[in-house]
Amino acid sequence: FTFLRRGACITTTMGTVKLMSSDGQEFEGDEQVIQMSVSGMNMLEDITESAASPLPNIRSDILEKVIGYAKYHTENASAGDDAKGKVDQDFVKGEQGNLFEMILAADYLDIKPMLDLTCETVADMIRGRSPEEI
Repeated sequence: FTFLRRGACITTTMGTVKLMSSDGQEFEGDEQVIQMSVSGMNMLEDITESAASPLPNIRSDILEKVIGYAKYHTENASAGDDAKGKVDQDFVKGEQGNLFEMILAADYLDIKPMLDLTCETVADMIRGRSPEEI
């Protein structure tokens, strides 16, 4: 994926997709990756080369992680659960605020496996804690 500056939208040309974050950074990649997202598939059906659909709810740092997740899982669909599990654990490491942003992005883009992973991570973080500790 490459980074280009612009506004918040998605465009496609001959098998490539351009996703633009809310803060104006553009990411370009293969259509197969965006097809992991139910919303992305719907956007691909609705757009032409000259049309654009905004992604105003996703910052560039979060969009980069979402694309990385989708790209890995698309390219390694036949990889074993152990290999995917290690990559998934690395994916959810980091700041709690970013984890919640990734949950919102996965929900907005309707990427069920990513939404399940991020929600499960939050559930693991609060499991066994009292309301005061949370």
